[in-house]
Amino acid sequence: MTALLSDLPVSQADLGGRRRRRLSAFHSSVRERIEEVTAASRAIEDLADSFPALLFAASTEFATPARRRKALRLVVEGAPLRTAASALGLAWWTRRLPAQAFVEPLRPLPDDDVFNDRIVSFLPMSSDQARSWLWTVSYGVHACHPGFALWSAGWASRQRRTFDAAVGRDHFRYMAAWAWHAEHPLAPGFGLLRRPWTAQMGLRRAMEELTVWRRRLRLALCLGSGEAPMWVDEGDAHGYRFVALKTPADFIAESEAMDNCLDQFADRLEAGRSRVYSIRRDGRPVADLEIGTDELEAGMPTILQLRGPRNRKAQPEIWRATYAWLGAQTLRPLQPISSDAMSSTLRRSARAYWKPYFAALPADLATELAEMVSGDLGFKIEPRPRRSTATRS
Repeated sequence: MTALLSDLPVSQADLGGRRRRRLSAFHSSVRERIEEVTAASRAIEDLADSFPALLFAASTEFATPARRRKALRLVVEGAPLRTAASALGLAWWTRRLPAQAFVEPLRPLPDDDVFNDRIVSFLPMSSDQARSWLWTVSYGVHACHPGFALWSAGWASRQRRTFDAAVGRDHFRYMAAWAWHAEHPLAPGFGLLRRPWTAQMGLRRAMEELTVWRRRLRLALCLGSGEAPMWVDEGDAHGYRFVALKTPADFIAESEAMDNCLDQFADRLEAGRSRVYSIRRDGRPVADLEIGTDELEAGMPTILQLRGPRNRKAQPEIWRATYAWLGAQTLRPLQPISSDAMSSTLRRSARAYWKPYFAALPADLATELAEMVSGDLGFKIEPRPRRSTATRS
C-alpha cells in the first residue's frame, strides 16, 4: 500500500480524537490498511466521513492499483468526489452508505440512472443494518441481475427483521438461483419452476415458490434420466390405463392435473423403494398409485397409496381395476435401487441441473454455492468441470 501512495503528497497524520473516531467506524479487519492510506493526506482522511465507500475501495483490492492511485490523486487535488469515484469504477450511490457497511471485498455495482434513482429509496435506516443490506444487493446483482437486487434491497430495507430471519445468506443464495432460472428457459432448472420470479412478487410468495422449486429439484435429482426399471409394466384393466411416471415433467404435470403434491415426492423416491403410476380414463388422470415392496413378502409388489384428485379416496371401481391390473402381471420379487446406484444418479443429475448456473456465476461465488449445495446434498459437486491433467503422447 505504501508503494501505491508513494507519489502522493503526504501530510502530518492527525492522531487526535477525530482521527480515532473516523478509523474506529471501519471494521477491525480493514482498519490498519485504511489508517495507512489516510496518513498520506488530510483530504483522503476526510473520505471517512464524506465517502466511506471510496476510502474502503481505495484501501482494499477494488479495481486495479493504477485506478486506485488515480482516484486518490484526484481526491488530493480537490477534484469532485464523483470524478474520483468514476475513475475508480465505484457506483456513486454507495456514497450514502456508512463505514460499517464495508467489510467484505467490494464488487462493481450498477451505476446507471435508473438503478441509482431506485436504490436510494431502499438504503438502510441504520448502520447496524448496512453490512447485511449491502451484501444482499451485491450478491443479488452478481448472482442474478440488477432487477432482482433492487427487489431484494427493498424487502431487506422495509422488512429487515422478517427478511433476515426468513431468508439469511444461505437461503438467499438459493433464492438468487431460483430467480436467475426465470430468465433462462434453456437451463434444465427452468422446467421445475411453478411460478417464476417477477419484480411484482411479494416476499412470502417468493419464499413459497422457492420451496416448491427446491423440492422439485430434489425430485429431479432422484429421477435422473427416468430410465429406472418400473418393476410393473404399464397396461389396461377395466377401462383404465396405468401409465408410469418417470421424469420430473411427468410428476409435475400429474401434480397439476390432480392438485396433489406429487411434484414434492423426492423423499418417497430417494430410498428407491417405490414407483408411481397415473391411472387414466379416456386419457384423463383420475387417480395416482404408488407401488412399493412388501417387506413381509420377499419384495413382492404392494399398493402403498391409491388416491383420487386432491388426495381423496379412490372410487371402488378404481381399486378393482388396480387389483386386476396387478393380478395380470408376471409377479417377481422387486429389487430396490442400491444406495450406490442412487448416489450415482444424484451426482449426475446434480451436475446437470446446476452446471448452467455455476457457469454464469463469478468463480468465487460458484465455489461458495457449490460447497453449500454439496453440504445439503451430502456429496460434493464441482462448480467448474475439472480439467484433465493427462498429457498427449
